[in-house]
Amino acid sequence: MSLVNFALGILVARNSDVRGLGAFGVLYATYVLLLGVNRSVFAEPFMIRIHHPPAVESRRPEGVRDAVCGGAGVLGLLAGLALLAASLVLPADFARYSRAFAVVLPGLLLQDGWRFILLAQRRPRRAAGMDLTWVALTAMAVLAVLVAGRASAASLVLAWGGAATLAAAIAIIRDGGLPMPVQGLRWAHRNRDLSLPFLAELSVLQGAGQATVYGIPAVAGLAAFGALKGAELLVGPINILSMGLMAVITPEMVRLRHRSLPQLRQALVLVGGAMALITLLWGLGILLLPAAWGRSLLGETWEDARSIVLAVVVLRAASELAQAAGRGLRTLEQARTCLRVQLMCFPFYVAAVLLGAWRAGALGAAVGGAMVASASVVLWWQQFGRALRVAGEDPSPHAPMPAARQSNAS
Repeated sequence: MSLVNFALGILVARNSDVRGLGAFGVLYATYVLLLGVNRSVFAEPFMIRIHHPPAVESRRPEGVRDAVCGGAGVLGLLAGLALLAASLVLPADFARYSRAFAVVLPGLLLQDGWRFILLAQRRPRRAAGMDLTWVALTAMAVLAVLVAGRASAASLVLAWGGAATLAAAIAIIRDGGLPMPVQGLRWAHRNRDLSLPFLAELSVLQGAGQATVYGIPAVAGLAAFGALKGAELLVGPINILSMGLMAVITPEMVRLRHRSLPQLRQALVLVGGAMALITLLWGLGILLLPAAWGRSLLGETWEDARSIVLAVVVLRAASELAQAAGRGLRTLEQARTCLRVQLMCFPFYVAAVLLGAWRAGALGAAVGGAMVASASVVLWWQQFGRALRVAGEDPSPHAPMPAARQSNAS
C-alpha cells in the first residue's frame, strides 16, 4: 500500500499549488503518525498476544478481534474530530484539506487495523485481497474525480480515504466482524504493559527523525538535506519490503516462541541476514545504474544522491539486522528492553548525523548514521540473546499474562 500512497502524493503534487502540497504533506505526516500509534496500541500487542495459550484472547478470538478493530476506529474518530475542530481556526485552504483528512481518518485506521488482524490470524491472502480492493476502488474513484475535472488535494484525499473505508467495510462484513469500540479501549488498557513502551519507542524514533530533519539543513544547508533525501528515496523500495515482511512474520515468530526458542533465534538471524543482503545488492544495483536512468528518476539530484548512496545503504542494512533482533524482543514481550535500547542509541545517532553533516555535508551525515547503526546491531542482539536465556530458564514468559488480566472479559 505504500506504492498507492506514493502515487497519491504524485497526483496531489500535479493537481495543487506549492501551498496545497505543503498542507497535504503536513496532514499526511499526521496520518503516518496515527498509523504508528494505532499499531503500537492495538495491532502489535494483538499480534503478539492473540496466540497465547491459555489466555482469554485464545479462547475468544472473535471478541478480541472486534475489540481491536473497534479501538482502531475510535482512534481515527477522535483524530478526525480534532482535525475538524482545528479546521475552524486554520486558513481556508488548509482547513479544506484538514476536513478531507478528518472525514477519512477513521476508515483509514480501520483498514490498517483489519489488515494486521488478518495477518495475525495467518490469513495473508485475505489481507492482500482487501488491499487489492482498496487499490481498485481508489483507481476508480480517482479516475472519476479526474474525468469530472474536480481534481484537487482535498478531492483526491477523499477518493483515496473513501476507498480505504469501503474496502475495510467489505472485508469486515465478509468475515462477520463487528467493531466494538468500548471493548477495544478496555483491551488496550489491559495490555498497556506492551502498548505504553511501544508508544514511548515510537516517540523516540519520531524525535530522532525530527531532530535530523531540522538539524541537517541548519548545520549543512538544504542542498545537503536534499541529497540525503534523494539517496533515501532510492532505497525506499527496501523500506517498503521490510515493513511488509515484518508485519507478516510477527505472528509466525510468536508461534516459534512457544514451540522452540532456538528456532526463533535462527529464523530471526535468517530474516535479518537476508534483508541486509538484499539491501546491499539493491545498493550495488543503484551504483551500476546508467547515469541517464538515474537522472530520469531524480533529475538534478541524482549525482549528489548517488555519491552518498553507499553510506545510506550500509545504514539501511545495519538497521535491518538490528530490526530483526528488535522484532525478537517484541515477540518475547520485552517492550521495555526495546525502549531502553532506543533511548541508549537515540542521542548517539542524532549527534553522529549532525556532527557528520557539519563536517562533511550529506556524506558526513550518512556516514555518521551508518556508524551508529552498525554499532547498535551488537547491542540489539546482545539484549535479544539475554532475553532468550531468561525465557529459556524461566517458563513465565510462556504464560504471557498475569492471572488478574486473564480474568477480565475481552
